[in-house]
Amino acid sequence: MKKVSIIIPTYNRAHCISSTINSALNQTYPNIEIIVVDDGSQDGTAEVVSDFGSKISYFYKQNGGVSSARNLGITKSSGELIAFLDSDDIWLPEKLEKQVAYLNCNHDFGMVLCDCFYVDSKGTRTGSSNRRSVLPHDGYLFREILLNPSLLPSSVLVKKTLLIQVGLFDENLRTAEDLDLHIKLSQLTKIGLLEEPLLDFMRGHDGLSILSSTYDDHVYVIKRFFNLYGSGIDKAVQQESLFKTYQEAAKGKFYKLELLAGFRYGIKATLKTAVHNMNKLPVMWTIGLKSFLKLVLLKLKLWKA
Repeated sequence: MKKVSIIIPTYNRAHCISSTINSALNQTYPNIEIIVVDDGSQDGTAEVVSDFGSKISYFYKQNGGVSSARNLGITKSSGELIAFLDSDDIWLPEKLEKQVAYLNCNHDFGMVLCDCFYVDSKGTRTGSSNRRSVLPHDGYLFREILLNPSLLPSSVLVKKTLLIQVGLFDENLRTAEDLDLHIKLSQLTKIGLLEEPLLDFMRGHDGLSILSSTYDDHVYVIKRFFNLYGSGIDKAVQQESLFKTYQEAAKGKFYKLELLAGFRYGIKATLKTAVHNMNKLPVMWTIGLKSFLKLVLLKLKLWKA
């Protein structure tokens, strides 16, 4: 039976990490090890984790970001398969069992994903993902992932050898490190998807996913990848990928009322627009106009922030 190493990076999650660790301990798949990497927490996370004793392995490090925490966990692991679990997410009990079974039945696949339930700050499920809408089949998904390069780390089960082959997570990236890894892995291996939610994904608190710099990092990752490997990638795919990346960055910046950055990305998206994407431009620019008007009203103190 293949051993699964569960990597839990954490930073100041004393209030919720117990539930996360328990969801790993309660897996129906038995051959596991749990590695918690504390990225410099100062809120009592260490004391909470110590209650689990020898059931887990705990490593404390100076704060360096989630990528460095995950990478340390990988280097300390002994399993053939690696599963990532963010310290505010919760796995359903059969998550690993079903994913290991998938890889056992598909020996030429190196990675399998699953859908998730979205959960708010009160623990209420508000919906679920539908990854099949952007990953229409299992197998080699390089093109599809370039066009929709989103990855939920807590949904992943992947062969450790592949992580080593791509150089683990890029520790220079504060965000979008999962996007970067997803693209690199899709070059190397077939990827499968279990079309059922097997975890609760927390969306109800402030975090890295909503930092303004996240949008800049997404653009950086995509542009860097094409600069390095673009000569072997269809130009139409590159244009479509850049259009989607710029468009999402523009909308994100508009929502954050960073209008100059939003318009800059919006212009780049417009210049990359293919004919079949023309209908998407009015939506993006409408968001920009609304954000501009909101900012004006805020300046005039006619809008409550």
